[in-house]
Amino acid sequence: MVSRVMCRTKTVKLHQGRSLGKTLARATEILESGGVVAFPTDTVYGLGALATETRAIERIYRIKGRDRSKPLVLFLADSESLARWTDGVSDDVVRLVEEHWPGPLTLILRASSEVPEAIISSAGNIGIRVPGHQPLRALLSGLSSPLATTSANLSGKPASRSAKEVGSVLGREVDLILDGGSAGRTVESTVVDLSRSPAHLVRRGAVPLEDVERSLGAECNVEDRLTVLFVCTGNLCRSPMAEGLFRARLDRVLARQVVVASAGAAAIAGEPPTENAIMVVSERGVDIRSHSSRPLNARLVREADIILCMEPYHRERVLELEPGGESKVYLLKQLAGGKGSVEDPIGGDLDVYRSTCDEIENTLDAVVGKVTRLVRREEGK
Repeated sequence: MVSRVMCRTKTVKLHQGRSLGKTLARATEILESGGVVAFPTDTVYGLGALATETRAIERIYRIKGRDRSKPLVLFLADSESLARWTDGVSDDVVRLVEEHWPGPLTLILRASSEVPEAIISSAGNIGIRVPGHQPLRALLSGLSSPLATTSANLSGKPASRSAKEVGSVLGREVDLILDGGSAGRTVESTVVDLSRSPAHLVRRGAVPLEDVERSLGAECNVEDRLTVLFVCTGNLCRSPMAEGLFRARLDRVLARQVVVASAGAAAIAGEPPTENAIMVVSERGVDIRSHSSRPLNARLVREADIILCMEPYHRERVLELEPGGESKVYLLKQLAGGKGSVEDPIGGDLDVYRSTCDEIENTLDAVVGKVTRLVRREEGK
């Protein structure tokens, strides 16, 4: 066992050449002795222990403050050993492995009898991937067991993207930090559950949904969806128009990954859109007749990933409901590079509504671009 009394956490750079072998030998020694090591991957920094070391796995849960019901992911050196750790390798698995491993794709599969109980889910499944980081794969190839891994951060906090971040967050809790410079990507791996049929996209990540579906030749059910919320005053004209127009702009793949909604900062529940709002969007091929107004509330704000407001007052109201939520709240025109508000057309004639509708439509390309980047986790929220 690695002594927590005698050992300080040491950070070692992963230099190529002769010194790399020495560094990996030191990491191997610590892991084989039941230690916990932090390391770079092809996505964010990870934290791992031998899958056969139950006490070390329990340490990882304590270090992160991670819910024990969330299993760790098994890292393999190569795909050739996959059959040993899974209860059957289907054609779908083969297709995804051939096209995306080594790489940032985690597959959830039925666990074989050889998988240690400590990393099997309550459903009998295991998350597995072969990372595309060469020094890490060299480390994996020399171990007596695959690594049980997770991201190197406190549970619920942003993933670490450098050895320095790992050290500042986890301090002396780990036995060794391997410094491979900045993380290869700023997003985590995509997670696809193949233990069910059809496949389920469990987490959006570095491999886009369309690439997964192209490999499978079939659509996935999407569990991890991004929510876009438009906010106006009464939820009778501006925000329902924006909701309908934006939804109509989403392509088929993006539409399955995005939930679009609207609400009003001073709305009365259950009211239909104004007749003029219905008319002007219908001229553009969009039907919002089934819309029913709803008041803005804390749950809607909390569950939204991006909130688009028509006026500063709406933004203020959102932030009253979720203080500290500034990073996901925008004025609609501001997001599109403009200034000012989308003024309320209520009480105006059809020409006023058409002008408002034009203002909203002029922002939507920028909104689609923002949402596409968030869906692919190419930027923070």
